[in-house]
Amino acid sequence: MERRTIPYGYRIVNGLLQTEPHESAVIERIFRLRLSGEGVYRIGAKLYEERLPFFDEDRDKSIKQVDQPMRISRKT
Repeated sequence: MERRTIPYGYRIVNGLLQTEPHESAVIERIFRLRLSGEGVYRIGAKLYEERLPFFDEDRDKSIKQVDQPMRISRKT
């Protein structure tokens, strides 16, 4: 089976891309915090400290992921 990269916040169900509610909420939170003036370093650090899935591996990686939320993806 071929491995694919799926954007964070989505999942494949019956071959179709659908939103994943918990992850989508995290993405929305990132955008809300950025729009309110919060910096990417602080947001990434918060997500890391909360040990949210995907953001719990490495603090620096979490910060980089927040800097480019549209590129956040995971392998399936």
